[in-house]
Amino acid sequence: MVPTSTSDPDRPRTVAAGYDSGREVLTVVFRDGTFYNYYEVNPNEWQEFKRTNSKGVYIYSVLDYHPRGPATLGDVSPQVRENLYRIARAVQIQKKGKNFYAQRKKATAKRTTPKKR
Repeated sequence: MVPTSTSDPDRPRTVAAGYDSGREVLTVVFRDGTFYNYYEVNPNEWQEFKRTNSKGVYIYSVLDYHPRGPATLGDVSPQVRENLYRIARAVQIQKKGKNFYAQRKKATAKRTTPKKR
């Protein structure tokens, strides 16, 4: 679960998202703290979701056509859910809505690319 990019940092539709490739389930944390699952989401749709700057538009135009429903969080305490939400939102604000995934990928590439001499 990582913070999402947003086209509206002051009022984002989503705060964080994660993907379980084995089950093909995309879990989204909305700004009101709701955890929601989208089922039968293939890896290409997950990649598109990560790339798009407007997560809300992608949800309305693509994910809402998938089976979906509230995430089952029985094993996760309300305090842990609240902490996850707060951390994700703080990072999102710090990044000012920019594409978190692209920034993380660039940072990883810089760490793993050997320096030229």
